[in-house]
Amino acid sequence: MDYETLRRRAAEAAFDETSTTPEYRGFLNHARRCVDGSGKIDWGSVTRVGGLAGSREVRRARGVDPRDVEAACLRGEGEPLIVEDGGKDWAKWDFETLQNEIGDFEVLCNDRAPARRREIDGSKQRSHLIPFRAYADYVRKRDGVAGTVFDDRRTPFYANGMRVFSECKRADALSRAFPRPYFTHECDNTETLLMATTNELGSILKFDSEIALRMRDSVSKSLDKMFVGPRGALTRLHYDAGDAHGWLGQVEGRKLFVFYPPSASPMLYPIEDSHASVDPLEPDYDRFPLFREAQSRARVCVLNPGEVVLCPRRWWHYAVALDTSVTVMRNWYNVNTNAQALVEQICSTIKQTVDNRAKGSVPRNEASR
Repeated sequence: MDYETLRRRAAEAAFDETSTTPEYRGFLNHARRCVDGSGKIDWGSVTRVGGLAGSREVRRARGVDPRDVEAACLRGEGEPLIVEDGGKDWAKWDFETLQNEIGDFEVLCNDRAPARRREIDGSKQRSHLIPFRAYADYVRKRDGVAGTVFDDRRTPFYANGMRVFSECKRADALSRAFPRPYFTHECDNTETLLMATTNELGSILKFDSEIALRMRDSVSKSLDKMFVGPRGALTRLHYDAGDAHGWLGQVEGRKLFVFYPPSASPMLYPIEDSHASVDPLEPDYDRFPLFREAQSRARVCVLNPGEVVLCPRRWWHYAVALDTSVTVMRNWYNVNTNAQALVEQICSTIKQTVDNRAKGSVPRNEASR
């Protein structure tokens, strides 16, 4: 038996293992609170019960003028915004088409996301690297053809942060199918900042414009990602690293999002800088009493296919799939609100590149080109 077969079988055994995480159990309990008199889950109440009681809905808009986004959403503490027609330019791909396009590109799937250096309960994240085609088969099998039943014995494995727009053979086709939303064209200055900074550093470090272009493209494309998972796949409460803004859009399925502003950070009991101890759906008030003060500051929404939510820098967010889910996302930088963070990252990356070239090696993202 070859190594690839062994690895696939190990993943399949993990997928079938009876095991649940605390946060998945918390979501299941939250879903049970939404069961109506007929025994069905009333998703209309999902943003109003349990730990989300007292929260407010994220503001919604259509036909957003790209010139207004910075002032309306990014300055100061900022504010999330749902752009209901944010995905209007995306391809109408079904799950099978996506599976065929991504094919055998290897993806890391995890039972807990995002990863932490150390879990509060002492457990370890389980992760498996398998071809996307095999992972998609797992999602289809777990969720079935239809229905809304959640497996309460097995935590779903989640293919979060897939770099299909930069590392997959079909990266260009995927980028054309899911272009960046129209409303970000003025506020996402990432590539302009990258080019200006790499050109300036290039004149100091004596590398040519071709390297600067590669740096710009490599870094920018690495910020575009895709998340795929079955019902119940979730992202624990955190904020994005690198002081980055972000947007997340639903290609398929619905997803519940919960946001908290940066000013609520002490009430969320941060660990490892950008992770929170609290489960917003199933809060332990005995351990985290200050969380009660954060509940009125929460912004919540159910994001539908074709909708995109903007998440300003340092806004905490939690997400869980209510259906088989495909999400595209991007982290990005704006010249007036978080440019310094990107410049610092570029300087660090270029230093690594120069050091590696001096040693006769190149970073992975250059070697793969």
